[in-house]
This record gives sequence, structure tokens and C-alpha cells, in this order.
Amino acid sequence: MKCDKCQINEAEVYITEIGEFCLDCFNEMMAEQLDVELYENYAKNISIIDVNGKMHHFNIINEMNPMGSVWAAEEVGGDYRFEVMIDHNEDQGIGVRHLHSKIIKGISCKTLELVEESDDLENELNDDLENELHDDSVYELQRGDDRYRLKDRGTFRVEYDLEKGENCFVIDGMKVGYDEFPQLFDEYEGYSVDFQIRDASDEVLAKDMVLKPVDISVEKIYSRFERTLSWFLENDFLSHKNESNCSAALYENIDDLTLLFNYGDRDTAQSLGEKMIDRLDEIVSDSEDFPEYLVELIREIYSGNE
Repeated sequence: MKCDKCQINEAEVYITEIGEFCLDCFNEMMAEQLDVELYENYAKNISIIDVNGKMHHFNIINEMNPMGSVWAAEEVGGDYRFEVMIDHNEDQGIGVRHLHSKIIKGISCKTLELVEESDDLENELNDDLENELHDDSVYELQRGDDRYRLKDRGTFRVEYDLEKGENCFVIDGMKVGYDEFPQLFDEYEGYSVDFQIRDASDEVLAKDMVLKPVDISVEKIYSRFERTLSWFLENDFLSHKNESNCSAALYENIDDLTLLFNYGDRDTAQSLGEKMIDRLDEIVSDSEDFPEYLVELIREIYSGNE
């Protein structure tokens, strides 16, 4: 169906009782409504080579919505998708560069590893054992002539497969059916699996990163916050000489608050954030920047919750 406004492009966005619009026309309408300028100075396509030497091509898409400006990268001929969201009033170039960085990290950190022929022979004891390792039921995923096994950490996305009419997982840009997924874990029988569901706009799990269990109870977060302050304060005074190191250390406590907001109770996170701000305001400092920037970072966490 054609866009109700331009009558040229295919409609992609449907607004109840208003009409159906292509993305360009929808963005123009949103920009006018939000009184912001559209950002058009960016490359619509990007190509990146992953760690296995494979070239990936992405279309870069921008969608304006009342919550923010969404920048997305959709793989051409594949199923990788990356997304970031920033405020309409922020520099949109930063959002584009952030998206590029996220693509590079995302395709560089593989959740599956290619099974090489040398891997089959390395621990070969006899012909019977070799035949067992080639059994399709043993922790491997077959795609064409390639076989993959699951690494001990990684990321996957839940998506609806239009061709099969059912949900599936997307791992390393490949669709994996619900029937195939369990066999990938056969190698890890007896192990525990932790998981965390995150928004598509959150950061990807990149190389040399791991998930770490973190206590996000209000008491623990605030206790860690006060402990960090104690490293740099003398009778509630912060010298400008220590301001940079103190702020850098407090970023970890602000990250804890973000986790509470995203995965705990949002109203509780907001109350804790205001308590942290009140504490920062009590501190005397000869630094001109403290604590304004930290206060801004904290309030950005729950700005949409007010």
C-alpha cells in the first residue's frame, strides 16, 4: 500500500485513525510536531568485515518517535539488527557513530564458534569416538557445509520468522529454530545458565565482556555509593584534585542505579536517584563542575518515568 502523504513510497507506519505513511513522511511529520530538525547528513549504508573475514552490509534507518530518535542497522541478506536511541535534542551524529560502534562490537563478538576439522581430530581416541562427535544430536548446529557449537557466553535475539510463521532465535545473524536451540546446550550438561533480557537499544556484549551478578537492592547500591565517596572526601569536602577520579568511580554506582531502573522497580530507582543527588549536593567542593554533571547523568536514567 502506498503512503497516504507522498503517494510514492510503500507505507511502513500505521497510525490509528490518521493513516499509513512511509518512514520518510512519518519522520517529517514527527519532526514538525516535536519542533526538531531532521538529521540527513549520514551514510544510508555501511559495510563491515567480521572476525571471520565475512563482509556484512547494513542499511541505516532513522525513525522518530515521541520517546526519542531511533537509529537502526538492518543487515542486507542477513538477520543482524542493531539499534540505539537518543534524545531528539542531542547531536544525532553521535547516535549514528554510536550505532556504527555497536555494529562493529556486535559482529566481532560471536556466540557460536565454527567447528574446524582439526577440532574433530584433536582429541580423537578411536573411530567410534570420532563417529560419536559427528552425531548430529551432539551440541552442534548445521548450516550448509558449516557446523557451529555454542560458546560459554554470548547474545541472541528473539524474533518472529515470517517464513515459518513462528518465533525463533537470531544468533550471530542466523535464525535458529526452537527445535534446534536445545541441542546446542548438550555439551554443557551439568552447568548452570544465567540470562538477562535487555532492550534492543542497550549495549551489546562485546569482546572481553562478561555478565556479572550484581546486587541491585536499594541498600546495597547506596552502601556502595557512600563507600565510593568515602575514598575521596575529607569531612564532606572534595578537592578539585580528586574530582575527576571521584566522578569516574561514581559512574559504576550510577550504572548500578540504571540496572535497578531497568530490571527492578522504577519508582524505587527514582527515589534512590534523588537520594543520591541530595547526598551529592551536601558535598562542598572547590571544583566548578561538581556535582552538576553527575546529577544530570542520574536524572537522565529516569527522565522518562516522570
